[in-house]
Amino acid sequence: MRNIILAISIALFVSCKQQNNEELKNVNKKIKEKNIEMKNTDEILISGLNLDKMSFFGEKLEMKKYRYNDTYIENIKIVDLLNKEYRESFFKYLANSVVDSDDEFKATYFSKLLLGRIIQLKDTNSFYLLTESSKNPSISYNGIEMISEYVFDDLLENGIFYIKESSKYNDITIIEYILKDITPRYIKNEAEIKDPTRMCACDDLEKGVILLSKDTLDSEPTLKKFKDKFKSEKIIEINCSPSFENGWKNTTNEYYDVKLFIDKKIESKLDLKEKIFYKVKILPILKDYLIK
Repeated sequence: MRNIILAISIALFVSCKQQNNEELKNVNKKIKEKNIEMKNTDEILISGLNLDKMSFFGEKLEMKKYRYNDTYIENIKIVDLLNKEYRESFFKYLANSVVDSDDEFKATYFSKLLLGRIIQLKDTNSFYLLTESSKNPSISYNGIEMISEYVFDDLLENGIFYIKESSKYNDITIIEYILKDITPRYIKNEAEIKDPTRMCACDDLEKGVILLSKDTLDSEPTLKKFKDKFKSEKIIEINCSPSFENGWKNTTNEYYDVKLFIDKKIESKLDLKEKIFYKVKILPILKDYLIK
């Protein structure tokens, strides 16, 4: 009997030791992975950027203008900004700006640096920092809102990156703001499409489509570069009777289905979790534009 108890005790000890060793390996693996993510702890906001290719509204970045704790904003270490305590203190500095003062647009400058890193480097940390800063109205007012058209342009160009990063953090702050702010400029919602005063035949419209006018795609500077990408897409025609809007003559309006275009692009590039995130979190933002 004593031998049996001793054998069981030894087995339990060995099992616990193996479990502890396995847990230690997992911890070390996580630490190693974290070190890989932050392998360059000296990286600053301008690290890796091609400043010659960074221009907003026809102007280059104005360097060495804004200081935080005696450090120019562009020289702040990214690893410091990822530290919650440091980040919150820095965000208070950004939020505390005075109109018509020399530091009024420091939040704009910070957001431009982050967007530059997102565009040029596909930097996930910069996406996270832009997301967090955009949650503070005192920062976003002079931050993402000032460069929203550039963010929208990059969202159209690199939508997969935006969906993946938003899914990673389960946070749609950037995508939601940009879609709600910019989309109405280019896409008519369902109520506008079906407006009775337009005298258009919409009864046979396929449900679930989001319509982008071909004329808008051809004429808007922001969208023109995507024109070739839509060439192979099916054109949806809507016939309209004479009305005030069309100069009292019969017209045929041509549209592309943006949703189908996006769905085809992301089908093979998102994993299951990201696809679910897109359908559950992002598509509802555009619910007013879906034809029902």
